[in-house]
Amino acid sequence: MRREVAALLSQFPVYPELDLELLERCGVTVDPGTHVPTHTSDTFETNVPGLYLAGSVVAGANRGEVFIENGRFHGRVVVEDVTRKLAQQELGANS
Repeated sequence: MRREVAALLSQFPVYPELDLELLERCGVTVDPGTHVPTHTSDTFETNVPGLYLAGSVVAGANRGEVFIENGRFHGRVVVEDVTRKLAQQELGANS
């Protein structure tokens, strides 16, 4: 069975509002005050199923809260959640 995963990498340190516009166009809700995109903190999945965040964008206007030291683990968390969900889907398809 073929699986595809799309990844969108974006960094607009000078124009953070561009990130917000992109997220909103994808259907992600963003807090108007903090600019924090709606996501679960344990998986980084947004309110759009299958759409994940990683890196400083998770902190919204407080991007300085996410550094290389802690943000570098976001990708692993995302991949683990996607892998878990795909395994669950496969189990359900084979039942």
